[in-house]
Amino acid sequence: MLARYRMLRRAVVAFPAVVCAMLMAQSGPLAAPAAIAAPERSARTFPPYTLIRKDVLARTLATGETVRRERLTKEARDSQGRAYREMRIPSMDDPENTILDSILVEVSDPVANTWVRWNTETREATVTHMQPAPAQPRPPLPPSGNGRSFVQLVLMGRDGKPVPMQQKTEDLGTKTISGLECTGLLITETIPSGAQGNAETITVTREQWFSHELGIAVRWITSDPRWGVHTTEILGLDRGEPDPGLFRVPAGYRVKEEFLKSAN
Repeated sequence: MLARYRMLRRAVVAFPAVVCAMLMAQSGPLAAPAAIAAPERSARTFPPYTLIRKDVLARTLATGETVRRERLTKEARDSQGRAYREMRIPSMDDPENTILDSILVEVSDPVANTWVRWNTETREATVTHMQPAPAQPRPPLPPSGNGRSFVQLVLMGRDGKPVPMQQKTEDLGTKTISGLECTGLLITETIPSGAQGNAETITVTREQWFSHELGIAVRWITSDPRWGVHTTEILGLDRGEPDPGLFRVPAGYRVKEEFLKSAN
């Protein structure tokens, strides 16, 4: 059973591996934080929400056939800052993703300073008790202002020598998505030929729309000729307070307690 759980966990987080990398880059990896930061504002001041995200990866093969993979993720946050994420795992024997093997859930609780994970198939949960961390200011958004900015990045070529890569960021202004006013950015990265074994120049674009009111990404579209087009959007948004039971381990689960010691 443990081996099957690990296999499913790798399969879902991979979705496939390239999608996981995209998701982690834009919404954060499913990994234990070193500490849970204290809320920036006083208790019960976070705008609550519940939503469903739809991730789609469409890739065109050399044969001209398009392979399409989808995944739904439920997310919620209450006014105390507790965050919930639910990933639905399609059966590995079902290419159409219509059969669910299990559901993986994680809950980050800055009030109790815990990070909780559970799996509906194994009915096992792990509660990690974290050390509280001082509040940190929100990181700034990528530079904009005049609508354009340029960042010179460096890649390591196959010969181990640095290869410059140009990244351009364009301000897309604001528009309403799912009832939220969002700020948009278009990031274009150019990878020179030979930097990663590529015979020709590779251009990757990332269109991102962010809600400052909720502090979340609402939509992003990544187009990469190596992997395809990855789209993430919100299917439904509820601005009400989530059910408190959503943040608790279901009854009947076997619970393992972990205590993370401070590095100091």
